[in-house]
Amino acid sequence: MKICLCNARLITMETAREPSKNLAEPGCLLIRNGIIEDVIYENANNCGGKLPPGELVIDCGGGYVLPAFIDMHVHLDSAATLPLYLARGIAVIRNMSGTQESLGLKKEIAAGKSQGPFIYNAGPILDGPSGKLARSIRLADPAVARQEAERQADLGYEYIKTYPDLPADTHRALAAAARSRGLKLVGHGSNSLTTAELIDEGYYTLEHASCLPDREEEIKALAESGLWHTPTLSILKDVEAMGVRGQGLERQKYRLYLSEEDLEVWQGLVEYYQTMPRFKSFDFRKLTGRAKSFRRYSSRLLVGTDAYIPFSLPGLSYHRELAFMQEELEMTPYEVLRAATINGAKCLGIDDQMGTITQGKKAELVVVERNPLEDIRQAGMLKGLLHQGRWYDAPALAAMEAACRNKWPK
Repeated sequence: MKICLCNARLITMETAREPSKNLAEPGCLLIRNGIIEDVIYENANNCGGKLPPGELVIDCGGGYVLPAFIDMHVHLDSAATLPLYLARGIAVIRNMSGTQESLGLKKEIAAGKSQGPFIYNAGPILDGPSGKLARSIRLADPAVARQEAERQADLGYEYIKTYPDLPADTHRALAAAARSRGLKLVGHGSNSLTTAELIDEGYYTLEHASCLPDREEEIKALAESGLWHTPTLSILKDVEAMGVRGQGLERQKYRLYLSEEDLEVWQGLVEYYQTMPRFKSFDFRKLTGRAKSFRRYSSRLLVGTDAYIPFSLPGLSYHRELAFMQEELEMTPYEVLRAATINGAKCLGIDDQMGTITQGKKAELVVVERNPLEDIRQAGMLKGLLHQGRWYDAPALAAMEAACRNKWPK
């Protein structure tokens, strides 16, 4: 089947640096079987006359077309949340604490059997014997760490996620085993390795601005090493509100999307944040300063929301994160959109398939009403989404989101 997105302004995201010319050029896209077959800038209102009669023509009404978004840090607790990502234009997620269920969902979605964004999975979280997260796997023996890396690779995880309390020899053994199986280490860095040692071990993405080191020269070394960084600013702001200011859970605000059981889970997490000493001294400004330092030396920034951590709802928190990145890191809208699209694709190793509007790539696209290059908030005002060869207009996206309300089984 052929689809034509016509009467559009294209934000292709193909250039790394913000060009001086108009970034949103009038054009149309000819799509066959979910692949961009042609990018047309002449006769943009009728796909250059290349569309046979009877095929689907989508009039974008002068709206702006750009690559669909990628959320590089989520926690996929239930398949019921997946449509919420699509409803906000997110076509790909990286699940940072995978399960057998999420491995199965990845295959189902890729085969077109289930509705949702494409999924990339890190395995269950690995930490040292002093780790405090109940669901983490605690490792102290290098031999056991090697076995765990082999197990996660055999199961089909793409990443191994570490927390910082792994002992140094255990971390090194894990990293070596991961490399031998083509898996990358991601997560919260290490308390037992120096920054230089972490770089030497090939740490791939460092999550949260709070996990960046204090010292400028160490941040510079990480940035210049080629490491990717996901600052997750919006959730850090929320953690500060819970830990420092004692903000409680506004149940009525979230009841539209959360069941009473979900709310109880969130309530327990809020109480945890409020009692942990390290969260009582959380300083959002200091942490954003670290992320700004990283940006000074590298453009390898990613967008991640940490959903489903209080108060981050899947999909719904993504555009808040984009706004935070522009405001707090002093990024231009174009830079933020690069982080949300092609940077995520490059980090995942799928930039040959998506992340830009380019002939031959997958047509994973969003259409928005007004120019997000002038106001990043417009990136959340969707007119439609094209995902896996299927077009969802604004009413369909709204219905998809509405159908998720109060349907999050644990």
